[in-house]
Amino acid sequence: MTQEDIDSMLVNELKLELSKLGAPTSGKKAELVERLKNLRTEPKMISIEADLVEEEESRYVNLFNKMKTPVYGPLNLGAIIAIALSLLMISSVLILIPVKLIMIKF
Repeated sequence: MTQEDIDSMLVNELKLELSKLGAPTSGKKAELVERLKNLRTEPKMISIEADLVEEEESRYVNLFNKMKTPVYGPLNLGAIIAIALSLLMISSVLILIPVKLIMIKF
């Protein structure tokens, strides 16, 4: 679309094009033409970093919310995971230390 095409467009056509681009559609025809010209000539910039940050934050928020979900009585998923990890650490110490002592004796 050229600059002349934008100048010759009707107000309804200008508003339709601006709404497609997500721009405000209020104002006089001159304002709409100027707004559409600016949007057409501005280089489009893509911000990947902002999207990644928002995605990571929402992923962690969802995970934390799932961990707060009650599973049984006062226990939630986060508490059950913490208990399971502590039992795993205790059992590994109780199994590995005696095996190490037995290996030293032989």
